[in-house]
Amino acid sequence: MIYAEIIQNDREISLKRASVYKHSKNLTFKFIRDSNYSDYVLQGFVRIGTKEYLLEMKDDDTFVLNESYFSNERSVAFSFALTKNEEIIHLGVVSLRVLSTFGNTATPLEEHPEAWELTVEKKVDAYFEANYKAQLKVFQEQKQEVDVKHQEVLKTSETVAKTSDNISNIANVIKQDKSDIDSQVEVFNEDVNTFKNDYAQRVNDFDTDYKNKVATLDKLDVTIKQEINDLANTSKGEISSLSTQAKQDLSKQEVDISNKLNQQYTKFDELINRLDALGLTVVDGNICMEGD
Repeated sequence: MIYAEIIQNDREISLKRASVYKHSKNLTFKFIRDSNYSDYVLQGFVRIGTKEYLLEMKDDDTFVLNESYFSNERSVAFSFALTKNEEIIHLGVVSLRVLSTFGNTATPLEEHPEAWELTVEKKVDAYFEANYKAQLKVFQEQKQEVDVKHQEVLKTSETVAKTSDNISNIANVIKQDKSDIDSQVEVFNEDVNTFKNDYAQRVNDFDTDYKNKVATLDKLDVTIKQEINDLANTSKGEISSLSTQAKQDLSKQEVDISNKLNQQYTKFDELINRLDALGLTVVDGNICMEGD
């Protein structure tokens, strides 16, 4: 229902109804345009005492005032402006007088407080349904999503904690394994050093023994050669004059000398084979590692 009309005539406005009674609420007012301003944008303003407020104008040029505008006996003033492109036209001012009355429906009567409490509860419920129920539903849905996310975060946190513990255990195992390996490496290095020292001593002893045997062999070779030379220098006459027994003795002596030489050369070959097995060789009478 349209409570009052504000009529525009060019740049002037008038209000058909001049008064309203106190405690009224949710009254609808309509602005009637001058046909020459139909394509302008309308803005409305209301003033109570010294305070001014912007009206919430609807598409049909109506606006609604709630009970706060009519709570006291006073004058409520209206003003409007029309805008088109950069042009702004302010219109005049009209006033609505708030007259005295009694029976504020917002205040429960003392004799029926229960009924008024029930009315207030219904009003509050209706207001909540109209303004906040949908928002509360959205909030509850968001809260459920947050709760789900929170549970997921807790599960993830537990998984991370378990993974961290596993990593710590693995790190401790690796640390212990490394310690064991370091100990084994230390023992191995000691064994290697012992082997090197023992091997070097064996090589040195073998080298000394080899040189001694070579020297002995050389001396024996010289002696044998000397004996052979001595025999060779024996005159043919002396040899021919020897008795058969002497010739046999000489022949036996030659065989013995040949056997001794063969034995010495066999020992020498055995020494050479032992050197080869150890990866050693003889160069200019000195024992060397192969590749040196």
